[in-house]
Amino acid sequence: MLIQDGSRHLQFIYGVEMTGITRQGDSTEKKIEEMCPLISENEDKSAQGKAKGDLICKLPDGRKFYVESKKTTWNQTRPNKYIVCVGYHHKLDKWYVAPPHRLMYYASSRRGQHTPDPFQCIGFGTPNSTHAMWKEFLVQPNENLQDKIIQAYEQGEKNIGWKRYASQAKKLHENLAEQLKNEIPKELLKG
Repeated sequence: MLIQDGSRHLQFIYGVEMTGITRQGDSTEKKIEEMCPLISENEDKSAQGKAKGDLICKLPDGRKFYVESKKTTWNQTRPNKYIVCVGYHHKLDKWYVAPPHRLMYYASSRRGQHTPDPFQCIGFGTPNSTHAMWKEFLVQPNENLQDKIIQAYEQGEKNIGWKRYASQAKKLHENLAEQLKNEIPKELLKG
């Protein structure tokens, strides 16, 4: 039975709430919005809008940028979107902020999730205190989360090489997907 509760859709099976992976970041998104006055929910609910990011940061100078939120495990991260990722590990009570160019860097030495290409989709796993990547992304207790997010965005914008590469990789995948669809033999499309 599907029940709509405000803006969230909840599915109850035998009286137990079941949440899918696409809804698991909701509480993290709300925490980010509460802690960061310049950041709000991405109101564009179209497929194209949702693909841009979970949240949007509107800077006082008029610039805007998208932010992806992660809860505990950083699965289905898409480095070639080249946006800041913010995660909250509730068991550790720690925040992590990843600049887009650093996600590209860490993805470059790994295999993708659901695809061989790590820039299209990758699982970075669960943050921990030992791996260099998580140490780098960890927000220290004396640091402001919103400031770290803005700094991560600005660092990514300054890294022209990775930004250009991410754009090229994304475009290459879009072109390849279109080419593959166009090359399907017509007899296979007859049903």
